Amino acid sequence: MAGRLAPAYDALLESVKGEPVLHADETSWWVGRSGFSLWVLTNQAGTCYRVVPARSRAEAEALLGDYRGVLVSGGLNIYDGLAPRQHKCYAHHLKETGKALQDPKAQASPYLRELRALLSGAMALKAEMARLPAAEVARMRRALEANADRLLDLPRTEANAGTDAAPTEEKLRQRLRKQRDHLFTFLDHEAVDATNNLAERQLRPAVISRKLSCGNKTEQGAGTWQVLASLAATCRQTGSSFADFLVPRLTLSPTLV
Repeated sequence: MAGRLAPAYDALLESVKGEPVLHADETSWWVGRSGFSLWVLTNQAGTCYRVVPARSRAEAEALLGDYRGVLVSGGLNIYDGLAPRQHKCYAHHLKETGKALQDPKAQASPYLRELRALLSGAMALKAEMARLPAAEVARMRRALEANADRLLDLPRTEANAGTDAAPTEEKLRQRLRKQRDHLFTFLDHEAVDATNNLAERQLRPAVISRKLSCGNKTEQGAGTWQVLASLAATCRQTGSSFADFLVPRLTLSPTLV
């Protein structure tokens, strides 16, 4: 089945990578041993899974190719520079900010609360942009950019030197500073969400069963699984019947009956 459906799988992958927005995520996988990785690429065109030997920059480059749209991903740094326009998931940024605020040495940090307010403010602007005058949107965007520069340009080891909170603040500053050039990309593209929830949702069903089934004792089995799972997930995503999709593609020719 997977062999006969391989052309449909290849066409799906190209279709997904042809969209202007692409969500990507990855997780550890099991193919007879640890070390493998499962990637998911998804958007409105469908969902494509790929099992690869490693979670590496080389594998990401091979999978994404020369993608020119907006790449939405989590915090993994191997995505950096793989596409000219990127957006990093705000859920990851907010999670790390929350963890920093739980540090007993930084719980009272005004700086960390300002960073959280910066991210929340950008998300609030995204939610209201369609109802606001263009001039007001531009003014608020300029304010976000200026505030981001103010908060991220100066190392906290200098601005807050000698305090217990400085190391925790600096760690988060460096995280966001690395993403500064695309911190607000989602505001420039209507179809780009603040989070990478779409990819994470599409990855979750696979994660549940990754060590229990899926043909993971062999690479051939994993390859079979990625073809069938991708096409089935896309049918479910688009509201069509997987069985109806299979029938014309698996019907034997008269000479084989």
